[in-house]
Amino acid sequence: YHLTHEQRRAFSYFEKNLYYCSKENMTSLFSLTSDDITNEGNSFFIEGHISPSYIPRENGWKWNQSRTKSSLNDELNEFNVSFFKVNTRKTSNNKKEQPKYKLWIFNITHLHFGFKTSFIWCEKGRILPLLDDNLLKELCFLEDFVSKDNAIEFGWFQSPHSSPFDFSDATIQYSPTSVIV
Repeated sequence: YHLTHEQRRAFSYFEKNLYYCSKENMTSLFSLTSDDITNEGNSFFIEGHISPSYIPRENGWKWNQSRTKSSLNDELNEFNVSFFKVNTRKTSNNKKEQPKYKLWIFNITHLHFGFKTSFIWCEKGRILPLLDDNLLKELCFLEDFVSKDNAIEFGWFQSPHSSPFDFSDATIQYSPTSVIV
């Protein structure tokens, strides 16, 4: 195969995710939002093939397919995978700069049965902030406004029967063993 380094990296990511391709994991492209699609690292298996014009987007920019489209068949010649990269491009009536997103689209065809599936991967997109332990501790004042299960998960819940002693920094001490002769 004559793939660029970038294409090989994208195809490798696709291959690692093939394990998750099942009817249960399929989604409809029309059920996805621009936010779903543009979160960096998100990927989806979609029923049918995808063209860039149908991918959800925001006003002021559109998806632009790169010129290079690659097509590969598996060793048994049962599947064809056609894939390409799409980036954002500002629409003509937009004065603002468009976001710098990059998606990879993989259109998969079962050559004997004609089944069509797609895989979308957002390689570059919006990076969602992560909650770290320090931030979670600072937000403990919200405990009264969440379920008990969430409060426990966030480390906020204090059982009314909890011990008044704090053993979080304790070290284990071993006492000598007595031997009866």
